Amino acid sequence: MADEVATAAVAGERGSPRVMVALIALAGELPVPGSITFYADAGILALSFDAVADGLAWSGFLGGQAAPYVRNGTRYLGDQGVLLWRGWSVLLHASEASTDTALDAGITGRLVEVVTVVAA
Repeated sequence: MADEVATAAVAGERGSPRVMVALIALAGELPVPGSITFYADAGILALSFDAVADGLAWSGFLGGQAAPYVRNGTRYLGDQGVLLWRGWSVLLHASEASTDTALDAGITGRLVEVVTVVAA
């Protein structure tokens, strides 16, 4: 089945929503989306996932280069660029509570500077 799904990924004609749902179901090696939404007038197929890793798997399959990011304690699937599949522009959505509460190096450095100035 993976060959059939991959072949469909390079075809240019827009598949019907029914065909697209079937292709998603046949992609057995990929996670099942939590929701599938079609915006037919705009040619957009939106797939939503409960885990960022699931969205990343689909992004990789479709040739995207998503980089997750954390904002306000929530981890999001980053912008994956334009993904085209079977004539549809595919949008991937995923978010989850983040377990990474560490500050990045830049923020940590600025906070250390503030403490140093105040303590002096």
